Amino acid sequence: MKKRICAALLSALVVVMGVCAYAADKVPFAVSRAASSVVRITVNNSFGTENVTGIVIGKGFKSRYILTSLRSVEGHSGDIFVGATGDQNIKAAGVIATSPATDLAVLELTEDITNVKIAKLKERDVKDGTEVYALGYYSRDDNNVINEGAVNSKNTFRLTDDRTFDVYQVTAQMNDRNNGGALVDKYGNVVGMNFYDGNVNQNKAITSGEIINVLDEKDVPYKKSTIIYAVLIVLVILAAIGAGVYMLISTLKNKKENVPSIIGIGGEFAGQRIAVGSESINIGRDAKSCQVVLMNDPKISRCHCSIRYDGMRGMFALTDLSSTHGTFLNNNDKLEPKVPVYIPDGTVFRVGDGDTAFRVSTGGGY
Repeated sequence: MKKRICAALLSALVVVMGVCAYAADKVPFAVSRAASSVVRITVNNSFGTENVTGIVIGKGFKSRYILTSLRSVEGHSGDIFVGATGDQNIKAAGVIATSPATDLAVLELTEDITNVKIAKLKERDVKDGTEVYALGYYSRDDNNVINEGAVNSKNTFRLTDDRTFDVYQVTAQMNDRNNGGALVDKYGNVVGMNFYDGNVNQNKAITSGEIINVLDEKDVPYKKSTIIYAVLIVLVILAAIGAGVYMLISTLKNKKENVPSIIGIGGEFAGQRIAVGSESINIGRDAKSCQVVLMNDPKISRCHCSIRYDGMRGMFALTDLSSTHGTFLNNNDKLEPKVPVYIPDGTVFRVGDGDTAFRVSTGGGY
């Protein structure tokens, strides 16, 4: 049970850490994770050696497919290399799919790329005003380029006379470093690919719908992101937190109940549980000498009786302290003053000849 409690509380801690990260960095935790799906592509073209941006796509836990801007890789000469964090630099086998109409290209690498998160493409269009983040490539000397903004509108962009495609107009800043990178929502879902054509006043992203159409047509594998997954994750997290809290409360409750106690079944302590140890506790009206103080019953003596738990015998020792109206067991046997009587679990005793009564319990429920 302790392991289950720890696991549930650890899940809750992860959630809290994610919330703290959001509050501290102003970037949602899911966006920071999604940034690892953005990689650096090194190409040789007419401009020389150039670094551009790409997105890791595929299925499963490994991938060797990179989505990027066609303009970034067309006309290249020599080898293309893709790097994620650290010194990783993987050679591309080549460009396996292109779509001039939408300025999209897919690279296949010679080996799986590691230490990255495979992007999840959102199928549905996002609404105007949706919070988005434009992600750029990662290098050894720079942090992830993350520019925050929002979607203004969706419209058709004309690249040339025969190239038109849907784009989002966004307020997130676009530049040559994040061109070909991912545009994600606050949940880390890819809603588009950043499209920078040199116009600093028109920040655009090719919609994920356009991207999915091309990938389907070229038979390139990719992951889809649906709201069901997000809901399931939230439900699992909430269930884990709930289970942890329930187990913790149950453990504390059981710990409290599984100790020798007296339980009030009549009088002013009815329904209350009082722990009893190896040292005697006194029951009576005198608050100075008694641990259980009964003020409302005039037939209770100042120091009426005492009780303790004998662990060796597994029984309770009940002693009348020369009370005026006596101490009685549940069979109405009156205790002799100053003579301890050992009583087993479940025995009821009455203090005085009124309604005040207790049941002894070595543990368990009421």
